[in-house]
Amino acid sequence: MTSVRLRPVTEPDLAMFHRFATEPGLIGLDWAGYRDPHAAARQFAADGFLGPTYGRLIVETEPDGVAAGFVSYLAGRYGGPIGYWEIGIALLPQWRGRGLGWRA
Repeated sequence: MTSVRLRPVTEPDLAMFHRFATEPGLIGLDWAGYRDPHAAARQFAADGFLGPTYGRLIVETEPDGVAAGFVSYLAGRYGGPIGYWEIGIALLPQWRGRGLGWRA
């Protein structure tokens, strides 16, 4: 069983985000069309993907330190004082089906 840890995004991880924005089959059925391939670099420069209401963390395998995908979070409101958190995960195809998602 592969162990995982979540860590902050680093500059080399931006290449993976570029792939998710430009490779139609990479994200699977959630593909919503081509995205700005440079948006991730701008977000990283702005806050390192560690914002108070939106962010991403890298899913990294242990002990080898391979970036297998990412977890994202987004805060929202239902239309009043009640808020919620939307949490998602996207793994690269070679890491799917190994139980990394639920551990992350």
